[in-house]
Amino acid sequence: MTLQPGDNFGRRERGFALATTGKFEPGIAELKWFLARRPDDAVGHYELALALMPSDPAQALVHLDRAVALKADFVGARSARGSLYYRQGKPETALTDLEFAARLQPDDPVTLDRLGQTYLALDRPADAGRVLRKAAAFAPSDSRIQLHLGRALADAGQTAESKTAMDRFRQLGPEKNRRIPPGLVDYLGLTPEQQRADYRARVEKAVADHPEDAAAEARYLQLLLDDGKSAEAVAVARRIAGLKPDAAVIAGAGRALLEARQYAASRELLEQAAAESPTADVRLNLALAALHSGGPADGLRQLDRVPEAERGGDFYLARAQMMEAAGRSGDAGTAIEQALRAAPMRSDLYQQAAVLLTGNGRTAEALRLLDRAVPDREILLAKATTMELAGRTQEAARLVNQVQNRWPEWPAGWVAQGIILQSRGRFEEARQTLETAFALGAHSAEAWHALADCSLHSVPKRIDAAETAIRRALELAPDDGWVQYLAGRILLERRQYGAAVERLREALRLRPGLIPALQSLAEAYGALGRKEEALAARQQPGDASGPREFYRLFLSKPPRDW
Repeated sequence: MTLQPGDNFGRRERGFALATTGKFEPGIAELKWFLARRPDDAVGHYELALALMPSDPAQALVHLDRAVALKADFVGARSARGSLYYRQGKPETALTDLEFAARLQPDDPVTLDRLGQTYLALDRPADAGRVLRKAAAFAPSDSRIQLHLGRALADAGQTAESKTAMDRFRQLGPEKNRRIPPGLVDYLGLTPEQQRADYRARVEKAVADHPEDAAAEARYLQLLLDDGKSAEAVAVARRIAGLKPDAAVIAGAGRALLEARQYAASRELLEQAAAESPTADVRLNLALAALHSGGPADGLRQLDRVPEAERGGDFYLARAQMMEAAGRSGDAGTAIEQALRAAPMRSDLYQQAAVLLTGNGRTAEALRLLDRAVPDREILLAKATTMELAGRTQEAARLVNQVQNRWPEWPAGWVAQGIILQSRGRFEEARQTLETAFALGAHSAEAWHALADCSLHSVPKRIDAAETAIRRALELAPDDGWVQYLAGRILLERRQYGAAVERLREALRLRPGLIPALQSLAEAYGALGRKEEALAARQQPGDASGPREFYRLFLSKPPRDW
């Protein structure tokens, strides 16, 4: 462009280069400038479509249609249009374009991969397996293709070959984003664990060098909460409050504590934030902290302080929670309807309302509610897990399978399937599924707990793997009685009886009467020769809720928390 400023095609390619390196706005502007002068250029329409896809898929489709109309055998445009239709949940429409592109360019693994996923979405696993085998042959190091191939082969009943593909996926690891902004190359070359250690070191240094910096303390608070170090986080929260920072910093820290279920500490910060800046969000979070620390009446008193003009969907959903907690199910239902009327297109509100209903055993109402929502992936997965909780296991399995076929790289779908398989006693299948979920980025304590349990029940038992998984669960949820119990059970399997006793006693402190913990504690005391204590453990009254209840509570959470 410097040498030939009037070269229109040079401007087109410069625009496309800008867009592909993440500079979308100037790139799109250049491409639109070019098309205003060359409206019949198929490549220009194709490149503008690719630039528009992340932000405006509808307009991207218009330009792809124009590119194909101008050049019917434009393989790139046909492949891109088929991929876009697939992502929009229209596999029948995508199929024609993708089959056409695959015929003209049979060695392109990207097109073959998308065609294979489309066959899978159309319930044609044999065709999917055939196409994805070709894609894997052309790109043997592409972990996404291995993942998709493993799914297709499993659906086709080819279990052994599916296992090979999934083992290959786990060996390769999830696909990394190759488009790296300048300045981040060294950082992104680190493993996730190294990245987190690097971030932690910088935050800790900032806190040590500038103890008066409340924003740095707030980042440190979030790190502690992520690691499950609640007691240390509460101490940091008090330090933040003493610094008297900007209300936004205090409110952010209070919200983080609220999400971590540290309600009393959260309330202290949020009350301070509300005194300085009583915004609707701060008052709403304060009301939720009050609900959990002082009961529904306390929560409602705080909620009533939100001005009428600022009461939206989140307000009415919080009101529904409080009414449900107060045993006023009819009023809770009214508040849910008010929430959905206030924000009828917010699928997250439908999902949270369904979680509230499911948590109180009202699965039929939750399913009716979810049927009204836009069926995005979180809504579909929420429906599947609600069906599972309602005992509609076959329907749940079919829907989870559909979610996995359509979004195979979404870890929540794999977590859901793994938890469901685990709760049905299909431990080896569940273990492999959960390992895939973690390879894709799953992070919840419950999922690590399930992986530990499956590893412990595998044949032969995988004690080392169980110990590694439960260690991760303990880091994330040290105050969960079920997690402490399983940690004690694993120590018992290792014959570390003294350590097992400590874990099991902690489990019973957190969840009194937990029957599996009492049974294991009696076994550990017996192995240590402490017969009277073993007998006392056997004679204690027990809580009859079992592991199914533990996973029921987990499956009622929003998938983003999995």
